[in-house]
Amino acid sequence: MNILFVLNGILIILLFPPVFKLLFGLEGIHDYLAGFSRCLLWVLIIAMFVLRLSKIQYSPIVDYVFAAVFSLLSFEILTRAFIKYGAAILPTKRHLLTDIKRKITEAAMYGVFVPRFEPHPFLHFTLHRKDLENGNVAMGFMNITLKDIPKPSDTIRVACMGNSTTIPYPLFLEQFLNKACPQARFQALNFGLGWWSSLHSTVNFILNVIDFNPDYVVLHENCNDHNYRGYPGLRGDAVHAYRSLTIPGTQDIYWSRLFVLYRILAALVQRRFPTIIRRHYSMEKSILKPGKKYVYDPRELYILERNLETIYAVSKHRNIGLCLMTHPFSNVLKYGEEHDKVYRPHMIKVNEILREKGARYGLLLIDADQLMTGEEDLFLDPVHVSDKGNMIKSYLIGCKILEDLNLPMHIEGEWKEIENWVKRKAATLEADGDRESNRKAS
Repeated sequence: MNILFVLNGILIILLFPPVFKLLFGLEGIHDYLAGFSRCLLWVLIIAMFVLRLSKIQYSPIVDYVFAAVFSLLSFEILTRAFIKYGAAILPTKRHLLTDIKRKITEAAMYGVFVPRFEPHPFLHFTLHRKDLENGNVAMGFMNITLKDIPKPSDTIRVACMGNSTTIPYPLFLEQFLNKACPQARFQALNFGLGWWSSLHSTVNFILNVIDFNPDYVVLHENCNDHNYRGYPGLRGDAVHAYRSLTIPGTQDIYWSRLFVLYRILAALVQRRFPTIIRRHYSMEKSILKPGKKYVYDPRELYILERNLETIYAVSKHRNIGLCLMTHPFSNVLKYGEEHDKVYRPHMIKVNEILREKGARYGLLLIDADQLMTGEEDLFLDPVHVSDKGNMIKSYLIGCKILEDLNLPMHIEGEWKEIENWVKRKAATLEADGDRESNRKAS
């Protein structure tokens, strides 16, 4: 009994809120409700201690409740201590335990299911910019870190910029370039990000991309520039449409911030049964203001044109080859009836602008729209394409770059199949064009 009193007394000291936060805090964020709840738990432990000292008669059930609370809080403290100090105690497991600590701390921010994006002071949002080993830092893009900035010698570097439709193809592009022209070394960097528009890519080009000293930049922007259209009060920074990224916590955020044990249990459940607990939030509502009307003003596209002009001017000044790629789309799949009334006309108009800019400035133009639009077997939704579609994009880009560098190409294997598809489609388009010309002539 004396041992229980001693342990109860120790628990009172460790659960004292300032002591608990100093020794065992793993939240990285202050939550008033969770903080207040910890104060109540501390008071409960004190009440347990006082009740045991007193001679008041109480039901044995109370003893069971006290024992359960005592065990839970003791285990919570031990778990927190191991997570927080385990890396120092077990240096051979330092990397693993540091990663666990980071994930546990992140889970307190949003709940167990950490959102894909995080706010950025200038770029609106990016992927997570994590601290890595040896002072390295993730830049907030797919597989790009701070230590990737210096360009390896004898490497031709291609920076791929755009939205979610950009994300899948850079890996294919790098594979194609290195297989088609093995005497040179190519690197494709993936600066594509879901929900980004040409506004985001332009700022990112200035703040990040040029630091990587690319030889070529491929800009694949179109569909998401419709996001800032249809709002009143048009302005060049698009604040009339966009707002700061706000991501609500999951419904279990209270328990996640109160108990580390809950975070661990929920993570294990989610890993084993991924459909049981999910995060439900709308990225559209998180970054865009309400009040959008599906009635677009042609003047809104001055933002896109200005962004293209800016990227072109900086690219020219820094001797970077700029490639513009038109955007293919499905003629059948839709995001919604109202949405579709303006979405495809928007994309058609932007593709025209891209062709006009490419011709005016003598840029490398990859007309993926001409070859791929309407090829329904390539599309997963109105704008995102399958692996085959992304390989076609990569082939088109790669051929343009190799042609511009005056380097030979040797195409074989699965890339030969892609080349044959492109040649067949080009021949079909040419034949259709000849028939149309003959029809008009007659």
